[in-house]
This record gives sequence, structure tokens and C-alpha cells, in this order.
Amino acid sequence: MAFRKKLLKKFGSLRQILSREKTMLERLQSIAHLLTGNILSSVIGLIGFALTARALGPAGYGILALCFSYTRAVERIVSFQSWQPLIKYGAHSLAENADDATELRALLKFGLLLDISAALVGWLVAVLLILVVAPWLGISGDGADLAILYCTVLPFQVSGMPTAVLRLYGRFMAIAYGQVATSVLRVVLCAIGVATGAGLFEFTLIWMSAQIIGTL
Repeated sequence: MAFRKKLLKKFGSLRQILSREKTMLERLQSIAHLLTGNILSSVIGLIGFALTARALGPAGYGILALCFSYTRAVERIVSFQSWQPLIKYGAHSLAENADDATELRALLKFGLLLDISAALVGWLVAVLLILVVAPWLGISGDGADLAILYCTVLPFQVSGMPTAVLRLYGRFMAIAYGQVATSVLRVVLCAIGVATGAGLFEFTLIWMSAQIIGTL
């Protein structure tokens, strides 16, 4: 009887060790997927930048880069980074209420509403800022119109809650390789733009489309 208890105890300890090793392996795989996705996305993204610069030249490429950087800056300033608290409290809810997802659904709904509100506020702030500041800075009407057009991407930047859900359920491959797919799409569209002799307006639409589709 004593031997049986010792044997069961050893098997229990072994099971715990194997469980910890499995968890560690899954974490390492998730990190590897994210690193691979980021590296591939960056490399492929450089190709898109190169094609755009070749097609537009320094002046046109500079205008497009400013539009892109401006919207990203506004997005980062206005964004609540909702995925961080959603992951923290969502993980706690999953652990405490594994059989009842009511609390988790309410939490994710709140996060989604927060993301949508932040995206709409970001768009409004970005457009108003251009309308007010552009004349003072001597920005031409065409340049201001192009910047306002590019601000259209902001209402679609609702990524906090989806990111939290993917991370909570371990869908790191979707996060990592979704970025790669977006970069590939942008390169393909840029290559078509180069082949057809597209100008600044068309490349603005290309970058907007890739950014919106990637978010969706």
C-alpha cells in the first residue's frame, strides 16, 4: 500500500513537470511565431517602401510618409491600448469563471466600445487639426486634402479588443502572420501601382486600403 502511494506520488510529480514543460514549450512557440512574423513583416514592408519611393520620387514619397506618420501619431496619442487591461482582467475572468463567459463577454464588449470611441475621436481630432493648423504652416490645399483623405483609416483602427481575444486564447499565429499577409498585400498593390504608372493619389489609396484591410 505504501509502495502504491509512493508510486502515485511520483507519477503526480512527473505529470506536473511535464505540464510545466508543455506550458513553457507553448510559450516559446508563441514567442517564436511573433518574432518570425515581425521580422518577415518588416522585411516585406521595406520592399513596399522601396517600390513606393521608386514610383513617387522623393517629394511624393515624403508627402505620403508624412500622411502615414501623422495618422499613426494621432492613433497612438488617442488610443487607450485597451488590449492590456482586457488581457489582465480577461485572463482572471477565464480562470475564475471557466464555465460562465458572461463576465468575459461584458468585459470584451466594453473594450470594443472603447476602441470604437477612441478610433472615431482620433479621426475627428486628426481632421480638425489639419483644418486648423494647415493654413498656419503653409500647407497647400492639395496636401491638406490628401492628409484628410488618409485620416479615413483611423475609424477602422479598432484592434485592441481583437488583439486581446487572440492573445487570451493563444492565437499568436493569427497575430504574427496576419501582419505578414498585410505586408504582402501592400507589396502586391505597390507593384501593380509601379507597373501601371500610378501617382501620389493612387499610392495613397493603395496604402490606405492595405492598412484598412489589415486591421479588418
